[in-house]
Amino acid sequence: LVFLPTMILESIASLILAGTLLLRENEQIWTLYNIQYYGTLYGVNLDDAYQIARCESKLWNMPSDFKTEDSFGPFQLQSQFWIKNAKRFGFHENPEMRYSIEANVQMALKVASVDGWGAWHNCGTERNLLGKKYNNKLALGN
Repeated sequence: LVFLPTMILESIASLILAGTLLLRENEQIWTLYNIQYYGTLYGVNLDDAYQIARCESKLWNMPSDFKTEDSFGPFQLQSQFWIKNAKRFGFHENPEMRYSIEANVQMALKVASVDGWGAWHNCGTERNLLGKKYNNKLALGN
């Protein structure tokens, strides 16, 4: 997978100008943009992040298919995962924050940058990404 920053930025800009960025049909573009932005910021491999989000949600901002879970968003974050890691990294602790695509991606990639893909065990295993870590310097909330 090759991310084309100019193409993504042009798409985002045109959707903002049209007032349609936050419509459901544009969620995948917004998710890709946030993966690119936060992946780069936190030093996470963009292809790895894309693969996990694609596996978890097909890049949609939606609840889990499993009705017994409260997972949500591109990275399917659960309430307890959000609360625990929000405290750890200094984010707002309200688990409803994970309903935002940007917040969902930011939290997921912050965690992945320090801990790797263990929290996404099934998708990480399928893609041989378990045990891969990126940037332990971020562990203290930088």
